[in-house]
Amino acid sequence: MYDKIYRPDILKSVWLRVKENKGSAGIIPAQVKVVEHVRHVYICRACEQEGITTPVITAPMPAPVLPGSFVSPSFMVFVINRKYREGLRLYRQEQQLRHFGWDISRQTMANWMIRGAHD
Repeated sequence: MYDKIYRPDILKSVWLRVKENKGSAGIIPAQVKVVEHVRHVYICRACEQEGITTPVITAPMPAPVLPGSFVSPSFMVFVINRKYREGLRLYRQEQQLRHFGWDISRQTMANWMIRGAHD
């Protein structure tokens, strides 16, 4: 790709600016973090002060992938993908997650996969 640079005193292009691009392969390591979900609760302050009963309005929270579990869809896909596509056994994943500071047992990960297949 190039741009022509014009000199107004000559009224024609004198310079040719050429843009060179170079790509390189890079890896962004996996990040394991807690994703906080915030929901807002709305209460009528004026109604509360006057003693009027009004309903509390609450925004819904995102539905969990597995009821009663903290696993997110992306984390579950991460574990399943590494197990079945990359052939990485759960005990190895358990060890690697410990390096991130997460103590998630292979039994828990196996239960996620079983429940995910049935739910």
